[in-house]
Amino acid sequence: MKILLAIFLILSSVSSMALTATYTDAVSLLQVQIKEIDDTAIEAPIIQIAQPIIQPEQQIVLTSSSVNSGKAVLKISGQAHLSQIYQQVKAISCQEPSRDKNNLLQPQCSAPIYFSLNQEQELAPGNYIIGFSNTIYPGFVSLSAGQRKEISLSQIPIISSSKDREIRIYRNFTSLIEQKKIYFTLYYLSSHFFKLAQYNFGDYYLTQTKSSNVFSAFDQRSCSRMDPDSRWSDFAKLLCNTYLTAQSMMDLSDFFSFETNDKYLGQFQEAFIWSPGDIFSVRYMKHLVSLPLDPSTMSIASGDSLAVFPGSYTFQSIDNKGQKKIRNVKTDDQVEYYTESQLKKNMNPPNVMVDQLSAIATASDVDAAAVEPTDLSGTLPETVAPPYESEKDKYMQKCMKARLWKTESRSYCSADNQEGCDRSTVSLCEPMNIIDFRFRKK
Repeated sequence: MKILLAIFLILSSVSSMALTATYTDAVSLLQVQIKEIDDTAIEAPIIQIAQPIIQPEQQIVLTSSSVNSGKAVLKISGQAHLSQIYQQVKAISCQEPSRDKNNLLQPQCSAPIYFSLNQEQELAPGNYIIGFSNTIYPGFVSLSAGQRKEISLSQIPIISSSKDREIRIYRNFTSLIEQKKIYFTLYYLSSHFFKLAQYNFGDYYLTQTKSSNVFSAFDQRSCSRMDPDSRWSDFAKLLCNTYLTAQSMMDLSDFFSFETNDKYLGQFQEAFIWSPGDIFSVRYMKHLVSLPLDPSTMSIASGDSLAVFPGSYTFQSIDNKGQKKIRNVKTDDQVEYYTESQLKKNMNPPNVMVDQLSAIATASDVDAAAVEPTDLSGTLPETVAPPYESEKDKYMQKCMKARLWKTESRSYCSADNQEGCDRSTVSLCEPMNIIDFRFRKK
């Protein structure tokens, strides 16, 4: 009887502890249970579950005994919300990418380093891509030997009403500042910066292992086998020419179509080239910067906010009647830290017949999706020099009639009111014709 009583008291104690356990305690328990063994993925894969697995601590810490002279110190400060469960900063040092013998981009970057928010971290001098909770700093963070630098995250308030039953906050890919971050990370890493997974709430959030990452590497190795006289599709040739001649991050914009339709808001499509020269596209869902919020089960105080890097974000709320409300929020600091060379875009890639492309892209009575591609085989010149001023004026006139065009800031423009697309204000404009072939609607 005494033994049974003792067991009962122990169980009662455990039950009481469980009832009073905090959210932090639950996170700690989950961390103990996670044992991912994957040397190639410091970040984490995931599984289709109701809530993401909490990321275990996998940070590189420089102890006092391992600190050498010539280091720099970086601190990222801010107050993360409870829904931003991956509360670690990610940093990768990069130099300009090189080209291999096949002219393919080769990243020159270090392994990722993870450290806690509001913690000073010693790093080797260099240029770093920095991210936190699926948000990315707009440009390199440059550190020199002996330098101490602190960057404060922006705090965007969480606004909710008693009628809201769900709130999602995600990156606003209709904005140029978020589009450039995609080009920036792909140009230097040849991959997306964060590893994301699609959870059962439908959109993307951070994950833990490489195996469940929704992103494929930005692999265009098929371009090394391209022959101008081959039977590759004209569109594959055009994309390969863009990739093989890319000199800055902005040159990769031709690979991406960012959705502006409310139905697909927050999504974008990425083009891939594969043998024997065909093109396919992948549609990516919203990039959440926190878990979805449910005001009915989670208390949201008036002062609650999310910690993010400078950028543009979309708040989407759904009330108890199923009505959706969308509003875009820009952080107070909209300064970008790219160099002039990083933002310079090659508007006339070699091996492209400007006049023929213009003819295809010019507006007509035929639906754009039904336009047949012009056969450019056997007519491609070795190079096409940028137009002179007189030619540029004529070229701009053609662009003013185009149904699809690109500017120095954005590709696949379809309306002048899209950011970076206004043909009356841009300095360069080039007609485009291939969005309906490359980015098929799903």
